[in-house]
Formats: sequence, C-alpha cells, structure tokens
Amino acid sequence: PPRLTNTQRDHIAAGKSVLLTDYHASTASRVFMLTALNPANAAHGMLIGEINPAYLWDVRYTLTLATEVCVLDPADRPLYCSRPVPDAFVKGMQTRSVPAQAGRLSLDWGDEEYLVSIWPVFLEATYLTPKWTVVVGESRSYVSTAIADFKKIFPAVTIMSILLVLILSISQIRRSLVPLENLRDGTRRIANREFDSRVAVDSGDEFEELADSFNTMAFRLGRQFNVLSTMAEIDRLILSALDAKNIMKTVLLRMRDIVLCDTVSVTLVHNDPVNAVRTFFGVNSSGELLSYDTELTREEAKDLHNSANSLTLTTADHIPDYLLPLTKQGAQSYLVLPIFLDDVLS
Repeated sequence: PPRLTNTQRDHIAAGKSVLLTDYHASTASRVFMLTALNPANAAHGMLIGEINPAYLWDVRYTLTLATEVCVLDPADRPLYCSRPVPDAFVKGMQTRSVPAQAGRLSLDWGDEEYLVSIWPVFLEATYLTPKWTVVVGESRSYVSTAIADFKKIFPAVTIMSILLVLILSISQIRRSLVPLENLRDGTRRIANREFDSRVAVDSGDEFEELADSFNTMAFRLGRQFNVLSTMAEIDRLILSALDAKNIMKTVLLRMRDIVLCDTVSVTLVHNDPVNAVRTFFGVNSSGELLSYDTELTREEAKDLHNSANSLTLTTADHIPDYLLPLTKQGAQSYLVLPIFLDDVLS
C-alpha cells in the first residue's frame, strides 16, 4: 500500500477519503482511494481500493472519435492519455511554461497540430490531493474541415431560414387579412342595408372580438332601421288615406320588428253601439284581417283613462275581453297603450 503522511491519516480519521496516484512512465499509472472503515475509531483500520482504469478513463460515450484526452497528475505527469502526449508539452506543463489556466492553445501533437483546452480539476478539499489537469484536443485539420463544411451549408441554411421566415410571415399576414376582408365585406353589406348578414371570424384574438361587436352593431342598426321604416310606412298610410284596415295590417305585421314581443293586437273603439270595440289580432294566409268583437266595460275604460301612457297587466289581474285573442295565443303579460284624441279613447 502507498505510504501516508500524518496529514493524510488525520484526513482519513476525520471521515474523509484520500486519493493517491502511483505514476509509472513505462506502464499504466495507478490510482488509489483510501477511507476509514469506522471513522469513529481509526484503530479499526482503513479500506484501500485501486480504481479500475477502464471505469475511470472510459470517455468513449461522452466525446467524439476525433477528440483526444489526457489527464495529468498533480506533478503534471500523464496518468492517462488516449494518444501519447508530446514530451515537450509535459515538460512545458512541469516548468510552467504552459500555464494550467491557458484555456485554448495550439499544440503539435505528434505529426499533427492540435487545438487543445486545459481544465484543472480541484481535489484538495475532498480528497486531499492537488489538482488533476484535463487536456482535451482536436486536430486543426478536423476543426478546419468542420468549419469548411459549415461555410458550405451556411448560405443554404441562411436561404432556407429566410424562406421559412417569409412563409411564416405571409401566413401570419394572411391570418390577419382574412378577418379584415370579412369585416370589410360586412361593412359593405351594412351600407346596402343588409342588416341580417353577420361576419364570421373564429381567430380567437382581437379580430373575433371586433367581429362580435360588429355583429351586435349590425343587429341594433337593423332594429333601428326597421323601427324607422315601419313608422314611416304607418305615417305614409295615415297621410295618404285614412284606411284603417291597411294601417292595422301594417301594424300587426311590422310591430314585431319594433318591439320584441310574441303577439300584437290593435283594438278600435266604435261609437255605435256605445263602448263596442273590435280587436284586430292577425292576418290570415289570404291577407285578410282577423278580428274579435266585444264590449268595453266602464271599469275597463276607467282603467285606460287613469293609466296615462300605458297599462301593464298579468294573468294575476283581470284580463279585459278585448285581450281575449292574445290570451288564447298563450300570452302571460300585456302592455296596453291607450290612444286618446281630444281626451276621447280611440
């Protein structure tokens, strides 16, 4: 076994390990690791193990085939080399003419020039051994060949990268332009008063939110234009001719475009006989008005006079007979708008 100094024995007694190297110039160098069998009692002896070189220096799966590796002991003597290291380099390391912190440098390794990197491995704190030095190198010709190959493919890679960027840019631009085109077509349809048309955008971004807002705007504009056109049509009928039937038909057919409701009826009050009313509640397939005749009671007339502008009724209230056609159609609540001319119910 290798002889130990007092410092090394104290290090082992403290429960730590010691790493020792046995250098041989002609044969393979040996590496030993020593540790106490029982750190609590150094008298129990120590365990000395020789590390298997095949396990320690096997770097075939971590480095390329063109890479040469050399590990130097604390005295800068080669413990392991994948290829015999030049004596000039070893002497330079030992005389410090080649600094251990040199990083990358050029070295004539046999008949070729190598580019080598040097890393110190510090073992003092853990194994009470000065540093090992790892030297890794590749031939300049191999590196130059790799650089030359890269120079050959670099223009092609650059062109392919530019083409890929262009394709992705065009795709993103098209993704942005398609919703814009749909919105543009939607504005043209709105300008042509096609308020029922909708813009379909499912991009999942701000354009989809803009399309939803656009569709909401189109719906509201459609309702407003329907209201204006319906009122204009009713006004035109009233001004052109006092034809009550045409006015009733227009109101019954177009009122749902103005007010969101299920049923609509218009009740006319006749003077002969007194309190006689006729309710128009629909138009049949022949275009004829559907009507229902009944009488308006004094209490019902009083409720209409007292209601000012409108009267709301539900199924819990007394439903007047003039609303019976709507009741038969399943109405549950009613909004009654009385019209007075010279304080007379019309």
